[in-house]
Amino acid sequence: MSKQTITRRALLKSALASPFVAGLFGCRASGTDSTALATGDRLLDLVIVDANIITMDDARPRAEAVAIKNGRFIAVGSSSDIRALARPGTHTLSLRGKTVLPGLIDAHTHVASSGRETYLSLDLGLSSLAAIKQAIKDAAAKKPKGEWITGNQYDDRKTDLNRFITRFDIDDVSPDHPVFITDRSHHISIANSVALRMAGLTKQVQDPSGGKYDRDPKTGELTGVMRELATEPVRKLVPPPTREEAKRAAFRCVTLWPGPASRPCTMQWSTKSTS
Repeated sequence: MSKQTITRRALLKSALASPFVAGLFGCRASGTDSTALATGDRLLDLVIVDANIITMDDARPRAEAVAIKNGRFIAVGSSSDIRALARPGTHTLSLRGKTVLPGLIDAHTHVASSGRETYLSLDLGLSSLAAIKQAIKDAAAKKPKGEWITGNQYDDRKTDLNRFITRFDIDDVSPDHPVFITDRSHHISIANSVALRMAGLTKQVQDPSGGKYDRDPKTGELTGVMRELATEPVRKLVPPPTREEAKRAAFRCVTLWPGPASRPCTMQWSTKSTS
C-alpha cells in the first residue's frame, strides 16, 4: 500500500468543495450523491476516519472524518458517513482517535533588525581573516577613537581559519575602538579587548546561566568569543541607533531588497510550517 501525501490546507471552514457532495457533519449523503462522488474522476483518494479533526469552524469545531481528492477536502463528517463514500481504490486511514490539525504556516521577516544589520553594521560574511580585519581597520579609520564598530553575518565555517576569530585578531586592527561582532546564527558574538574591558569582563568571570565564554585552554584568558547569554554584558553597551537611523535603515531594507549587488539587504526570512 503506497503512502498517501496530503497537501497543507487549513480546515478554515468545513464546507463542501463540490456540488455533488453531501454527507457533511453527520448528514448522510444520498445514494445519488455518494455514487457521483465515488465514480469516474471523482473517485476519492483518501478517507480519514475515527479521528478528532479540528475544523476551525465555530459552528462545528470537530469532526470524525474527512474525504480527500487531489489534495482537497471534499467532505467532512462522521466516520460512518465518510467511510461509506470509499470505493475500491480509495485508501482508508483510521487514526483511532488521534487529532488532526490544519497546516500551520508562519512566514515573516525581520525588517527593522535586518535593516540595522545591513546598513548600520559591517558585513563580515567574508571568506578570509585578512578580509575581515581589513573591513574592521577601514571602519576604524573613519570613526573617532572610542566609537563602537559593529559587524554581522560572520560565519566561521566560511573563512580560511579552522577556528573562530578572537579578540586578539581584532585588536591588531582596532586597538582603540570597541568592536562587537555577531555571527550569522545570532547565538555567538565576538568582542575585542576594548569592549571586554568596558564590560568589566576578565578571566575571573564565571559563565552565566545559559551562556559561555570561550577561554584559552592554557591560560584561561577570554578569547572574546561569547555564546548565548554570555554576550549580554557587551551587547547592552552597544549604543542603539537613533530613531531616524533605524527608520532609514528599515525603509532601505524594504525598498531596496534584495538591494544593490554590492550590498544586498540581508533580510532574515523565517518560514516555518507543519502539516
